[in-house]
Amino acid sequence: MQARLLFTMVAYSDINAKGYYTSPKAYTVTVKAGAVSAPVILSSPPATQAVATGSVLNLSVIASGTDPITYQWQLNGNNISGATASALLITSANAANVGVYTCIITNSAGTVTTSPSTLVVSNPPVITASPVAAQSVAAGTTVNLSVSVSDPTSVTYQWQFNGVNIFGASSPNLILNSVTAANAGTYVCVVSNLVGVTTSTPSVLNITSLGSPTITTNPTSQTIAPGSSVVFKVAAKSATTTTYQWQFNGIVLSGATSSTLYISAVTTANAGNYTCVVSNTSGYVTSTAAQLSILSTPNPGRLVNLSVLTMDGPGAQMLTLGFVNGGSGTVGSEPLLIRASGPALVPFGVPSVLADPALTLFQGSNVVVTNDNWGALSNNMTAVAAAEAATGAFTLTPSNSLDAAVVQTLPSVQGGYTVQVVGNGNGVGNALAEVYDNTTSYSVSSTRLINLSCRQLVPANGTLTAGFAISGATSKTVLIRASGPTLAVYGVPGTMPDPQLSVFSGSIVIGSNAGWAGDQSITAANTATGAFQFSSSSSKDSAVVMTLAPGPYTVQATSVSGVAGATMIEVYEVP
Repeated sequence: MQARLLFTMVAYSDINAKGYYTSPKAYTVTVKAGAVSAPVILSSPPATQAVATGSVLNLSVIASGTDPITYQWQLNGNNISGATASALLITSANAANVGVYTCIITNSAGTVTTSPSTLVVSNPPVITASPVAAQSVAAGTTVNLSVSVSDPTSVTYQWQFNGVNIFGASSPNLILNSVTAANAGTYVCVVSNLVGVTTSTPSVLNITSLGSPTITTNPTSQTIAPGSSVVFKVAAKSATTTTYQWQFNGIVLSGATSSTLYISAVTTANAGNYTCVVSNTSGYVTSTAAQLSILSTPNPGRLVNLSVLTMDGPGAQMLTLGFVNGGSGTVGSEPLLIRASGPALVPFGVPSVLADPALTLFQGSNVVVTNDNWGALSNNMTAVAAAEAATGAFTLTPSNSLDAAVVQTLPSVQGGYTVQVVGNGNGVGNALAEVYDNTTSYSVSSTRLINLSCRQLVPANGTLTAGFAISGATSKTVLIRASGPTLAVYGVPGTMPDPQLSVFSGSIVIGSNAGWAGDQSITAANTATGAFQFSSSSSKDSAVVMTLAPGPYTVQATSVSGVAGATMIEVYEVP
């Protein structure tokens, strides 16, 4: 503080010619008592202010100190022209006003500057996508709710359930795992930034009861010859994980916890009722009972016809059918009708048939018999016609048609037999290769067909079709496979990566598979038949094992993705 005194100053302003002072004039300066104080800031603008574009902004400061006090507002360190009052008024804020504001305050005793005040000019958040307005989901499922905003910069999120903040739910997505009835209600997301707050449209979540599983396919009753195998299957629909437990006459079967029950070498002790209890966390349901009957008969179920229909051509496209005859406890040879049909298919609506097929039957690398034009020799024509009548095969007519057929009596040999069909003159077209069991008086010791195989290069979006028939007084269990990836292990080039098989009874699909997924019944059937095991449980090879009543069946193999590739259809009798 500066002390002040009261004093009078006298000044003589005139001197005469003789050197004397004349006309004295006195001046008096009076200084009032008190102290001069520097400016002190009592109130500054807030450190940060956010306003919407076009809105009014008022920055102000309150200061004390000895008057007069002057003000100078600055933006980013530069003086704002005309901004010399204690308040700064911005009537329509825009991007040009964004920055750091300070005010320099001055009087005679000093200068002081306000702390920086940062101005943000923005808009409230705009929600461009809200969660679905309403949805119903089963208990135990996962629900994902989400919001999107036009500009996510400096945006915060807060999800609410029935108007109450959900702790920790501060992201654009809200994931509800394994929902229960307690999760039913209304969800919103409150989205905010420095300028404003916007709330999403409400999303109402309804939780339906999980419910017990529903059985879609019950197991089928079967009549089986002693020593044969049998398969029971059940299919169910459920909203969550399903478990299976098979029972025999109401008693739990230990280890029988798959949707498929495979029993090998059945005896009279296995005769009875089989049911499957299918369960989930909400309850259980029991299948209808399937009765297993054991019938001793000289005419048990067996494969009597194997066939392949496909596009035949030279090279890798050649139609090749393999078959094996024999069977446990059998003796002797088997009379067979073997055919390669082309022109005979026209009346059945088959397009683009192979005009002049010829067949060759091999045992290993040795040629057993060949035929081109079945009616060229009268004795062959007579034998073929008689076998067609005995087996129920459609008749090759006329006798001078260019189809090929022979009748042969073949013993069971290691490795079986191969039929190759080629078109004369490298012809190309649809052809049917068939093998029929021509046994006229069958017994349990008669040699029978036990395996069919056909490997073919299937074009993109194409289909390989095989057929088989079961005859006899009892059902028969068969293993049906469509191999692709595992064939590569055996050196087959260009294999189909994802074969899918479908089994038909007439026009009805009775079984299908696209990836065998390590099914233990398949592994057991592979072992029982001597079929090679698939390369891994995750391979995309396909297979089913089924117990089928006597009748004709069709198998189709195609690629799930529609790509071309080599695949092999196999049908095995499962002993």
